[in-house]
Amino acid sequence: MKTYVIIPAYKPDERLIELVQQLTLKQVNIVVIDDGSGPAYHRIFDQLEEVYLVQYPQNHGKGYALKRGFQTLSHFKKPFVVVTCDSDGQHSVTDIIRIGDEAKKNPAALILGKRTFKQDNVPLRSRLGNQITAKVFDRVTGSHVSDTQTGLRAFSSSNLDPMITIQGEAYDYEMNVLIDFAKLKKEIIEIPIETIYHDNNQGSHFNAVKDSFKIYLEILKFASSSLISFAVDFVLYSLFLGTFSVIGANILARIVSASLNFTINRKYVFKSDEKTHIAALKYAALAGSVLLVNSLLLTVLTQTIGLNALVSKVLVEMSLFIINGLIQKNIVFRKRQKKCVKEDIIQ
Repeated sequence: MKTYVIIPAYKPDERLIELVQQLTLKQVNIVVIDDGSGPAYHRIFDQLEEVYLVQYPQNHGKGYALKRGFQTLSHFKKPFVVVTCDSDGQHSVTDIIRIGDEAKKNPAALILGKRTFKQDNVPLRSRLGNQITAKVFDRVTGSHVSDTQTGLRAFSSSNLDPMITIQGEAYDYEMNVLIDFAKLKKEIIEIPIETIYHDNNQGSHFNAVKDSFKIYLEILKFASSSLISFAVDFVLYSLFLGTFSVIGANILARIVSASLNFTINRKYVFKSDEKTHIAALKYAALAGSVLLVNSLLLTVLTQTIGLNALVSKVLVEMSLFIINGLIQKNIVFRKRQKKCVKEDIIQ
């Protein structure tokens, strides 16, 4: 099975040339994306041999560059394995090959190269930033990833099309990939790799403030919609219990909270391009089904088992949270497959 190594590059130095030369000796296929580096850096890209080179004039960000690489590979014969790595020499060739081999063994999983951050040469901002992000990601998604910011990743071509449709154009894209796998309960495998930093990571184009904000915003978006809708639903349900039965209060509260949830998810979370009336019909069918199951479970817990109505509400909502979210993402607000943009590829 072939291995394709995608290297997004923005204003690279000679380390990119050295990396490509070393990878060429390993007989892997290399795709380099020039993310609008400009004419001053043509001298670097002109020295690359035996690569697929994709160039465009304007800088868009790492996520955009990666997806342009994925779009290029989508035309190639499958199956194959995709490895993404940075252009600044922070990933050893040995680890790049090893991560790719691991993806061949686990075609359904996302393979991550996990750094240790224990060496003295690791910049403090990198160590602390990754630790904080990992803990927040763990708490919000329920999935543990110790190195959320690693650029060394691998997956099989079976995951290529979903990777193209994931949102994000900058460093937030890589976080969105992790969130997507966490939502779908897909396996994420971390493989220890060598931790390499050159010149205190001065070659990185990561903006500590702007890019970190984008990353945390995506994590919060994952949980905020459901939490807001649940809060509205629970408060209304509690208020209606004084006037209506458990089922009546549940139905009325759900009508209001479902309308709010639909609006938030369509506009801000999934940013669906589905026509409003079609998405609304799908959502209504889902909401009706969830409401039916929700009411049945509430009836069993409150009337058959005798649990408190408020406690029962919390238990039922927690049990349906994951299923509801997956159906919304993959059916109700599913993004239409974008046509690949033709690239000027130099082989």
